Amino acid sequence: MFSPARGNSVEKCKREYMYLSDKVEPGPQPENILDQQIELLPPPSPDRVPTGKSFGDVIRDVSKSYGPGSNVSVTFYGANPRHNMKVFKKFADR
Repeated sequence: MFSPARGNSVEKCKREYMYLSDKVEPGPQPENILDQQIELLPPPSPDRVPTGKSFGDVIRDVSKSYGPGSNVSVTFYGANPRHNMKVFKKFADR
């Protein structure tokens, strides 16, 4: 939520950051050790869906209505994210 008081605080922080950012040198980059990492878990089983279905298809959809305090649930065909680790990416990226 924004308010005049909060806006002034944000502007003050921006000014301080801009003042300090001119005086601070960037530090060293971390070493890339991806090729040295070991996997302690067994490999995941293959991802499969029934014939005629696709990953993301709904198995059990939500109900038509819910009362106060109810839990909403939906079930769909998904895959194990360990099959694509998305190194340096996010799962929301396409």
